[in-house]
Formats: sequence, C-alpha cells, structure tokens
Amino acid sequence: MNPEEEFTKKVLGGIYLPNKSDFNFEVYDWLQKNVESLFTSGLLDFKNKEPHFYFIQSYDINGSCDDDEEYCYIGLTKGLINFSTFFMNNILKEQSFLSDMIVQEKEHEQPKIIKSVQFKSWNTFSDENFLSEQDSNKPKNAVRAELADSLNKYFLLFYFMHEVGHLNQDRKKLSEMKEQCSNDIEKNIIQQVKEMDSDLYAVNRFLEHLFNTFHNKHNLIDNAYSSLYKTETDLLRYALLIIHFTFYMFPQNDEKGLSKNTHPNPILRLFYVSTLMLNNSIENNLLNRDNWETCRRRSIQDFKYIIKKVFPNEDIKKSFGSITPDELTSTYRLIRNEASKPKYKGLLNGTYEEISDQF
Repeated sequence: MNPEEEFTKKVLGGIYLPNKSDFNFEVYDWLQKNVESLFTSGLLDFKNKEPHFYFIQSYDINGSCDDDEEYCYIGLTKGLINFSTFFMNNILKEQSFLSDMIVQEKEHEQPKIIKSVQFKSWNTFSDENFLSEQDSNKPKNAVRAELADSLNKYFLLFYFMHEVGHLNQDRKKLSEMKEQCSNDIEKNIIQQVKEMDSDLYAVNRFLEHLFNTFHNKHNLIDNAYSSLYKTETDLLRYALLIIHFTFYMFPQNDEKGLSKNTHPNPILRLFYVSTLMLNNSIENNLLNRDNWETCRRRSIQDFKYIIKKVFPNEDIKKSFGSITPDELTSTYRLIRNEASKPKYKGLLNGTYEEISDQF
C-alpha cells in the first residue's frame, strides 16, 4: 500500500491532492517544497522517516499526523486552509493596518466583519461557501495581496510544525497513559500537556526557519516576498502577528479551568509562545532587546487594531472569554508541573524548561 492510501485510511475525510487548476494548488506546492527543504536541512526531526505532506478533506479538525515503519504523515485540513486564506486576505484589506509599512491607495477597501460563529467550525468555509467569495476577497493593493499570501503560507507552516511536534512525542505511550486514567479530567490534563509541548516545539523551529529563510541559508527565500521583509525587525513583527492570529483562531471553551478542556486556553498559549519567541530571539542574538521591544509593541498595536476593525467587540468577547493574569500564571504552572512528573520523561519534546518562571 502506498503512503497516500495508508494515510487516507487513517484520517477523517481522507486526503486531498490539489491539481494545478485548483485555487489552493500554489499554497500546497509551496508547503510541499518547504517540507522537502526542512527534511533535507535537518531543521525538523521526522524520526528518520520520509515525510509525506497532504491536505485533508475535512472541515472538523485543523490537522493530523501519523507514522509507520517507513514514513511519517502530516496533513492540514481544507477547512483550516480556506479560512486562513479568507482571514489573511480580509485583514490586509484594511488600509490603516500596517500603514507605516505599506503605501495606501486612494480607493479604500472595506474588510468584512468576521463573526465568532465562523471560528466554531470550519464548515463555514466549505469549498462552496469559500470559492464564491475568494476572488472578490483579495486586496486590490498588489503589496497587500502579496503580504496576505505570505502570511497565509507561514501561518499554515506553523500549524504544520505543530503537527510535527506531536509526531515527535511518544504518542503510543501517551495514549496508553490516557487509557489508564479514571476520568476525563485526568485525560484532559495529559492532552493539554501534549498540546503545549507541540506549540513550543513549533515556535522554536518556526523562528529558526524564518531567519534561515531571511538570510537565505538553505535557499528557501521566496523572492516574491523579499521586498516585504526588509529587516529582521520587520520579519519578527510579522512572525508575532502570525502567532497572535494562530491562537485567536482557537475559541475559548465555555468551561474555564485546566481540567475541563482538552486544549489549553488560547490566550495562555499566545502569551507562552510569544514569551518563548522573545527569549530565543535575544538569547541567540537575533535581535537586541530594544529592537525586539519595538517590534513587540507594534505587533500588539497591529493586532488590537484588527480586533477593533474586523471583529465585533461583544462578539469576540463572547467567543473567547477572558482570563486574568493570575489565572494565566496558575494554569501555566499546573501544566508545567504536570509535564515535569517522572512519568513524562522521554515522552515529550522537553521544551517546558526553556521559559521556566520567567513567564
């Protein structure tokens, strides 16, 4: 059985391989080339197996991964890809957004309001609904259209790296550990440990990949976008935006608390991953602290502006809820303390220690 047939059996909806006439072929082709480069450069650990990347014919999940004796399989769903394309095109229509970096055109474009219901299920962005609006949704400004495409690709690449993080966990032993749990609370805590661990694996590799691309260390730079990222500060500003967008696409569950949800609070994940990106950038001499602080402030301002312009305030509050600084700190410590238990030794990517109490 070939890898395509094998993974088709494993994932919800089966795999989907775009052809050159499909609207998302160019994104698929770009991701495929990056997977090959990440494999040959050794930046990502594919467990000494040949990686195979696919789109998945599903609107119910974000992505999936699996492996066998020869291959590892990573897939992102059509629902996620359709939504990401819509989202990035839409936010770049707002001409006041990033106006300090992009020359505004005389004709003003009005972004569409994104409602919280669209975050609850990618079914809102099934092919039928998405394709009817795709062409009209692209920014008319050529630079904004290019940047929307670039942010979309790197956003999806971060999701891909998150799945590779799961691939490198000892998924069999972690599953056995969950099966031995006496209740859902214990299972949820294990799942949250797994998710946070994959987030941190992804952001470490994502940051390194961005700078390798910027400096053309692995011939990965996409010349179509080289003019968009003029300095390392520009690059990190966009990287932070991608992290913000990533975790704001995870609505907060109705129930609060570590034990009641299968995934960590998205705001916790956002702060945690952003802090790790900050620490790593400074420790690896990618940026000095003053430059990074300027970049961080601008990215937060960028994101706040988008929240006001593209999301109705009450709607977004209802969808994502809120979490206090004390709740953030206590929840983080619970997850970190759980992950530090001896039973997890050798099962995770081991990234929790990199932030420690600095968080």
